Amino acid sequence: MVESWIKKNYLTGMLDVVGECIVWGSSDMYYGIYTPIDKFEKMFGAVIQNALDTGSDVKQAIRDSDADNTKGFNDIL
Repeated sequence: MVESWIKKNYLTGMLDVVGECIVWGSSDMYYGIYTPIDKFEKMFGAVIQNALDTGSDVKQAIRDSDADNTKGFNDIL
């Protein structure tokens, strides 16, 4: 369920070096920041699942889970 939410809400694609990833930046995947989906899921999977279960805003739940932005995703979500 978490992976399907990620794929519905972010631009994703396959890169040889990275694998299946979230593309933060260019929609043509030529440049940007790339985050492997499995790594994003490891960092935020429980938060995403909890937000889905409770009907909360998932992106806000991710931001709230890393209030100090130590993982660096709050500004690009």
